[in-house]
Amino acid sequence: DHGLIAFNKEVMKWEWMEDLIRSQRVQENVVDLMIRRVGELPQRTRDVLKTGACFGPSFDLVPIAKLRGSSVEELLTDVWAAVKPMFIVPLNTTQIHAGHVMGGAGGAAPRQFQFIHDRVQQAAYSLIGEDEKPALHLSIARLLFKGMDERELDDQLFDVVHHFTLGKSLLKDGTERLSVAELTLRAGEKARASAAFPSARNFAHAALALLDENSWTTDYTLRFRAGFLAAESAYLCQDFTEMERLAEDLSSHARDVLDRARIAEVRIQALMAKAEPIAAIHHALPILRELGVKLPANPGTLDVMIGMAKTEIRLRKFKIEDLLHLPVMTDPAKLAASRILEHVYSSAYFALPNLYPLIMFAFIRMSLRYGNTAASAVGYSAYGVILCGMFRQIERGNRFGKLSLDLMRQLMANHIKAKIVQVTQGFVTVWKHHPDTVIDSFLDAHQAGME
Repeated sequence: DHGLIAFNKEVMKWEWMEDLIRSQRVQENVVDLMIRRVGELPQRTRDVLKTGACFGPSFDLVPIAKLRGSSVEELLTDVWAAVKPMFIVPLNTTQIHAGHVMGGAGGAAPRQFQFIHDRVQQAAYSLIGEDEKPALHLSIARLLFKGMDERELDDQLFDVVHHFTLGKSLLKDGTERLSVAELTLRAGEKARASAAFPSARNFAHAALALLDENSWTTDYTLRFRAGFLAAESAYLCQDFTEMERLAEDLSSHARDVLDRARIAEVRIQALMAKAEPIAAIHHALPILRELGVKLPANPGTLDVMIGMAKTEIRLRKFKIEDLLHLPVMTDPAKLAASRILEHVYSSAYFALPNLYPLIMFAFIRMSLRYGNTAASAVGYSAYGVILCGMFRQIERGNRFGKLSLDLMRQLMANHIKAKIVQVTQGFVTVWKHHPDTVIDSFLDAHQAGME
């Protein structure tokens, strides 16, 4: 490009200027080279590439035209200077021919292009001044958000939030900040549902950064959701110190027992992850009492026998198979209690064995009174183990085991399938049937657990 190497037609050989070549600064990396070469393009072409680089590896001229207040046709003329040296190419490569940007089979000119390499995109993006980037990204975010329906927004939610985040320093209007905070939190919850825990954590903190301390009063639900996602994501990323800090802040502002129960769930799971089962149990018992489930802190054999007797008395009113047709539990407090019991029962099994059957009795009694939930299947399965193992009621125990499996399928509770099958087939069914008959179900449960 700089005439340092040239072909001499008179002598028919390549020649180079060694002294000038030696005087050239050696490029530190490929990006430096690309920055220099892109920087040599016409100004209007560079401007289009800079904006296109904000969109990612590929870009569409339509939104860029709207941002720049020009037409797609004008931009096509500008981008040709970047197509010719192959910095960018049309996504439909048949639309470039003989030195001209051509129409496709239907005669339409290309409007979508991609950078030939990520280094070229980086080079184009680096040409944007640091003080220019927030305004440019905010303009892109507003344009995208305004032009999308709900389905399109859901598909491109992460991209829209990414642009808003990069432009958040210019968000001054309170209403818009709340809207962007809600959008960012939505992205975080979507990431959490996909098990992308570090991303969920980043989105949660980005949403929190858009809310001030007054939001606990003016926008409590949004503030609590953002704080809860941040705390839960910290636990899932094994940052227990940060989780506890966030949980303490949430607890000091929580308005009701249901919100306190959600915070307790995260703390209990964190304690279990840290192999502190007794601490998890002691943290669960007070919130369970607030939710209407009273369990002793240090139960003995007598507590277990009394609990068994109370449960048997209530079960006498029902045929075991009819329990499958109980209504679905809807009471918010009991649903919260069921979730906490579901989290803590494994800790009780290992660290406080007499509490384990009491938790299962609580599952069953709540189900009889308030309806079935996924946790009910856990209770029915464990009750089958108790009947078979402790009282040798093999037939009755197997009926509870079958009830557990049937309820799990009815509720499509795949998240507990591995646990239910392990307990029911491993500790109930084998009292009546040969172990060979349950091998396939174990393999199926293993796959469900992996998923």
